[in-house]
Amino acid sequence: MAKAMSAQPRPAAARPMPKRPENTLSPLRIVYYRRMRLQHVYTFKISWSGKEGVRPPAGARPVTLRLLMAGAQVVPSEQMLDPAKPDASASFHVTPLAKGHLRGERLEVLIDDRKVQEVRLRSSVTSQRLTFVLLALTFLVPWFLLHYCKYSVLRERNSKEFAMLVRTPGALLDARVKENVPEVPEFIVSNAPMVANWLDETRDHLTNIYQLLVQSNDRYPLAFYSALALLFLTLVSWRLRGAKRKKLTSQPIPLPALAGASAAAHDEDDDE
Repeated sequence: MAKAMSAQPRPAAARPMPKRPENTLSPLRIVYYRRMRLQHVYTFKISWSGKEGVRPPAGARPVTLRLLMAGAQVVPSEQMLDPAKPDASASFHVTPLAKGHLRGERLEVLIDDRKVQEVRLRSSVTSQRLTFVLLALTFLVPWFLLHYCKYSVLRERNSKEFAMLVRTPGALLDARVKENVPEVPEFIVSNAPMVANWLDETRDHLTNIYQLLVQSNDRYPLAFYSALALLFLTLVSWRLRGAKRKKLTSQPIPLPALAGASAAAHDEDDDE
């Protein structure tokens, strides 16, 4: 009896490319900035998608692009784009004037002064202030750990402080704090004993933390580890708060007869 031959899978039929609806223009390809910095100029570029290679309908009129962003200056306010020129593009120069998330960011598409499509954009304005703070701490924290906790801990000034230093550097710091910080006022002790206890405990915690830093610096290279960690945080902050560019492709632009079409868009990231 002949063996039944196994049925071989048929090759999957290629899916036909979706055709552009009639009486529409090619989609727009929008390159804009999702994240910007204050008082910097950014260029938003809009061009035809050019993926389909289909000529526009006969008699198609140029479209007017209007970029609106509350909290930023946009120059120019409008640009023309000719559908008969597939390589045509329009550029807008955006200067953020306010920090945080902008409001009402959108690109309006008009034909014969009639809005036929609206593409929503999302942009925010950040600063590198935190990055500069972390960069400064990258140098200041290791300097503090080396200068005050490893090589130059508190030194005694008299025989009484020398006896304290024999015990721990934290005890000497506690004595210095008592010498330079006044006692808790009596009216606080009488009326708010919890606050008085908290102030006393704060001094103890401060001396214990200092003592722990001194001992840890003798055992481990804390200055090197802290500099490495702060440098890493600085780079992360610089990356997360820097300018970020995105690309967006709109839906086909309906001609005025079909102006009620929706204006959904597809996003794809493009970090700089």
